Amino acid sequence: MSSTSAHFFTGSFKARNRIVASAAIVIASAAPFAIALVVITYFVADPNDWLAGIVTVAAFLAAGGSTWVVQNRFALLGNAWLRGKLQSCHADADPMKNADTQQTFVGFAPGDGIRTWEGETDLDVGFLCVSGDAVVFLGDRFTWSLARDRIDRVDLTPAPLGPRRIVVHWHAPREPRRSFTLESREANSLKEADARTLDLFKRVRQWTLRESEGAGLTHPLGYPPTDNQGGRPIDEPAAGSCVTTIAMMVIIILTIWYLVGEMLDDRFYYHAVLWAGFVFVGGTVFTRCLLHYLQSSTALGDRHKSPGRA
Repeated sequence: MSSTSAHFFTGSFKARNRIVASAAIVIASAAPFAIALVVITYFVADPNDWLAGIVTVAAFLAAGGSTWVVQNRFALLGNAWLRGKLQSCHADADPMKNADTQQTFVGFAPGDGIRTWEGETDLDVGFLCVSGDAVVFLGDRFTWSLARDRIDRVDLTPAPLGPRRIVVHWHAPREPRRSFTLESREANSLKEADARTLDLFKRVRQWTLRESEGAGLTHPLGYPPTDNQGGRPIDEPAAGSCVTTIAMMVIIILTIWYLVGEMLDDRFYYHAVLWAGFVFVGGTVFTRCLLHYLQSSTALGDRHKSPGRA
């Protein structure tokens, strides 16, 4: 394995995309309520009649749908740019030119657990190529190759709140039970990435079951990295997440109580419901984005404190 510092899949790239995606998700969740408030305030004669009720129900449905759509699309923000940059960098590499099958743009992470590095479930991104009896990875940070006879089995596992991942179990001489995970990034959305990952899983598993061609390692680049330091288990809460959640819930409840109380006294019922939805949904989504930021920043701090292994 050869390793360098990231050139494109950097911390600043991830942070910039995380901020843009978080802002888009918050706006998508809150905008339907804001639009509905404008409609029933200025365009509905009686703010308490059945038309205002329909607008209110539509706002809740639109908020849920738009939040899902934006999250689905913005999760892979910048992916096409990454692919183009790395394709240009590795265009002249022999595995890219002489691969037996079409190269697949993937995300790579060591270990069989789902971890996050600076908010991403991939430690590196690059192209997966099949060359003879070996699979080759040409990434932004790592390049490695793995012979077919080193692979023990290939599994497919779900990832929370994201696409499924391929788990490759392999061994080195006198060092069994190694593994890494992959996901296809040949996609523009989470839903598409999940479908492409399933297709890649089928192709990789079929390739591992074929008989050896006796070609050996055409491009020996070293084994895949196994060091997952700096990665935080995706289901492990970040430092300060409990306090942050409680504080945000208190702020949301107090804000709703303050805003809605007067409206209910004045019998503006649909206004009260929409304002409550605006604050609750927008605040909840913002809290989730804030927790995601805390997890990614904590993982980055842990990586800086922990010495790396070769």
